[in-house]
Amino acid sequence: MKFADRKGEAKLVDGSDESEIGEGYLPTSWSPDGKVLILNNFGAGDIGSLQMGTTGTPERLINSPFQEWAAAFSPDGHWLAYASDEQGQFDAYVAPYAPTGETLQVSTAGGEAPLWSQGSNELFYRNGRLWMAASYPTSPTLSFEVPRVLFEGDYLNIFGVAFKGY
Repeated sequence: MKFADRKGEAKLVDGSDESEIGEGYLPTSWSPDGKVLILNNFGAGDIGSLQMGTTGTPERLINSPFQEWAAAFSPDGHWLAYASDEQGQFDAYVAPYAPTGETLQVSTAGGEAPLWSQGSNELFYRNGRLWMAASYPTSPTLSFEVPRVLFEGDYLNIFGVAFKGY
């Protein structure tokens, strides 16, 4: 990590040194402006944020009795996509950044590792061997069309984002 103003020395922030970003937190997404780092606390199952240029513990953004993970900023920085087991299985959700308590379930039958497309109005996610996409209009409010299967195939289940949206 290096601050956007390019001052100071570059420092690797990979979650291996918990003193860098708070105990139990691992980074998952940068805000488009590079000022906010989204973090997952896998021990607590919560999602937090860390403002660049500050010290201290991350602010909890999504804190519930459920497991939330794999948070990703939307291209405009106004929304977070994440997975939650709120309904008993993991599904893809979207919530405003900054949190209002409002959430929108995107997946209809399970979903993990949501990721925003950088080149179209789509949210991608995985449901087992199915790779899904849900399109969304940009106005007047955020809503998602019924998700569709892009393709079916095996995947390597690794920590972090296993694919990149374009």
